[in-house]
Amino acid sequence: MAGLTDKRLEESQMTDWESFYELVSMINSIVICVIFGVAFSYFCMPFVEQKKHALAVGASFSAMLQFLWIIPIKIGNFTVYSLSVIAGFLVLYALEKNRIMQKIFLAVTFFSVRWITMAIGNCLYIWIAKICVELPHFSENLGLQFQLFLFNVVLNDIVDLALLLVISWLIGKVYKYSNEDMNRNEFLLLVMPSMSGLIGYAMMKYYDYNYRVDTNYKLSEISIQFNLMCLCYYVISLITIIVLIVLYQSIKEKQEEAKQNELLNGQIESIKHHISRVEHLYMDIRGLRHDMGNHITTMEALYNTGKGAAAKEYMEELKQKLWLSQK
Repeated sequence: MAGLTDKRLEESQMTDWESFYELVSMINSIVICVIFGVAFSYFCMPFVEQKKHALAVGASFSAMLQFLWIIPIKIGNFTVYSLSVIAGFLVLYALEKNRIMQKIFLAVTFFSVRWITMAIGNCLYIWIAKICVELPHFSENLGLQFQLFLFNVVLNDIVDLALLLVISWLIGKVYKYSNEDMNRNEFLLLVMPSMSGLIGYAMMKYYDYNYRVDTNYKLSEISIQFNLMCLCYYVISLITIIVLIVLYQSIKEKQEEAKQNELLNGQIESIKHHISRVEHLYMDIRGLRHDMGNHITTMEALYNTGKGAAAKEYMEELKQKLWLSQK
């Protein structure tokens, strides 16, 4: 009887702990919706015409994320976050129909950065979990296991929010031409690091999953080297996204400088042409003054010598020449 009572007590404790896990998971799902909604709004803030449009994007993302989590149909996380990002993109496009390629870039980049930052948090948690597992009586201590689970939830939320805000701030700071759209080539150039990081993350998880299927263990949890390589890859992916945006902005600056120089050169040539015309006009005026002086001298000489008829004839000849020149 005592053994049966102990077993029932143990089952009752397990049920209590399961309810605690479910409660924390439910609260965390709401917190995650808020965190990612805030991060998406902050991410889009430098690229929108009005701040309320960025807030609408974050709100639509959070609402879609929460809706897809509470519906009875089971949907994979990749699909859930994809649909949520698409919802945010459609709201932004409905509010601002300009710069379409830039908006697609924002959606793809945020989607990729979100997964990579989450993966970085998981890498950190694995190291902490390895330390905790080695503690005495950890496998029997349900309370300590729950504390580790709770710590993992809080750590991931903090790391996700902090990294997303930092990356969003960096992108907004280095992306100087946020009011200009990008062409297809520029879009492909900027979106490649995000796609590469996302595909690399998927490959790491796929390899880790297959290893667990074969051995019943996660490679990332038993191999410090593999976990470290994953962490380095994720960090390098984030850095690559920022660096390529900086290079893109540098190219844009040089293009702007080239346009300004071309415009300035055109203005200089126009000024030179204008100066040349003024100089020719000035030379013509000087020649006219010289000719007028000669004509006046000639007419004075004719009048002084009593040749008024000749002077009048000379004046008529000048008038005819002036009339013909005006035609």
